[in-house]
Formats: sequence, structure tokens, C-alpha cells
Amino acid sequence: MKEELRLEVPRDTCYLSSVRALVEAAARRSGFDELSAHQIVASVDEACAVAISNAAARASGEHVALGAGPSRLRVVVERDRRRICVRVEDLAGRVDFADSLAADPGQPGDMAFLLISGFMDEVEYGVGEEGPEITLIKFRPGSRSGRQGRRS
Repeated sequence: MKEELRLEVPRDTCYLSSVRALVEAAARRSGFDELSAHQIVASVDEACAVAISNAAARASGEHVALGAGPSRLRVVVERDRRRICVRVEDLAGRVDFADSLAADPGQPGDMAFLLISGFMDEVEYGVGEEGPEITLIKFRPGSRSGRQGRRS
């Protein structure tokens, strides 16, 4: 049975506990063990934190609202028996996840990228209708052969 959950929160770290609770509950309900569930939660938390910190960095010194849209994040969790897919969307369109989560040492977000790509089976970057987004996918053990680790 496929299930989709959505949570929209202000782009502020104080709301990340709600995101973590939703993602952990979905991961556990999908049958992931405690370690895998915590890896999924940590990856989503890092993706959200990068979006928040980049928005703050771009706004530093400015006393204006961020972006053209609302200063919010949307987290969409799709789960079924074989995998969990979590999409983090920056609704204000002010963060480029591909640039922010660079793999080159010394770049902003490099540790976040390493953590996320190490914990998740697939990581995809894109631009949705409302701004940049990152999609994180983790398969349950035995639900597919081999780890593809696709990064786009």
C-alpha cells in the first residue's frame, strides 16, 4: 500500500523537530530498522538545514522578505513496502540544492552532501514548480538488487 504524507513548515530550525517526527514515523511504518530510520531522518534534517542556512546567508544584512514566495519548506514523504522517498521543497525558490550540497571539500554544505549521499540510496536534485527540491530515496534491504546510488 502506497502512502503520501505532506508537511509544510516555516523555514526555521525550530520546526525541524516536527519534520523529524513525521519522517521517523513514516520510516518505521515502512519497516525500516532503527538505524536505517535514524539515517533517513538525519538525511532529511540535513537537507532542510541546508535550505534554512542558505536562505539566512543570502538574507544577511538585508531587512526584506526572502524570495518571491513564502518563506517555507514542504516535506513530502511517499512510502510503500519496498522504499521511502522524501522530497524537500524550498517554496521560496532561493536555494539551489545542487550547489549547496557540493561534494568539493570546503564548499558550503559539503558535509551535508557526504552525510546524505552516504545514508541514502538515491539523491536527486531538481527544480519543481515552486522552487528547488531534493529527493532522497532509501530502499528496504532485499527490495532491489545492489545499490545504484544515482546522483543527478
